[in-house]
Amino acid sequence: MIEQIHVFDFDDTLFDTFNTETFIDEICNVAKSSIDNPTVATALCTARRGEKETVIRTKSLLKNKGLVFDYHIFKPEDFDYENYVFKELYISKLIDKFPSAAVLAFWDDCDLNLNHVKTSVTEKGLSYIPIKCGPKPINN
Repeated sequence: MIEQIHVFDFDDTLFDTFNTETFIDEICNVAKSSIDNPTVATALCTARRGEKETVIRTKSLLKNKGLVFDYHIFKPEDFDYENYVFKELYISKLIDKFPSAAVLAFWDDCDLNLNHVKTSVTEKGLSYIPIKCGPKPINN
């Protein structure tokens, strides 16, 4: 039975897109633990567009890192709203799939995304754990 839902953003959460184009091991290790836990449903929820090449490349990067999520949620190509609206909507749909879940944890580098998702999560009666993360700045 699913007790928790763990959602991870991609860019600048799992993967340092801005600085080094490498994985952020600290968050990847957390994701691996979540994936390996049978009481946790896991999802990648990224604002990367759901274009075929983008989906294939992103999933390949994740698979090579050993990250195989239960769900991969990419922003639909025709979804013209802000990223926080997209994430809130799709995470809400994910919550509906798991009525037994009591907790939703969300790793993201954007405060706006973390704050807007809170509304849907708490309205559905789940405890919410927002985790602000991102790459470490590179000192020049």
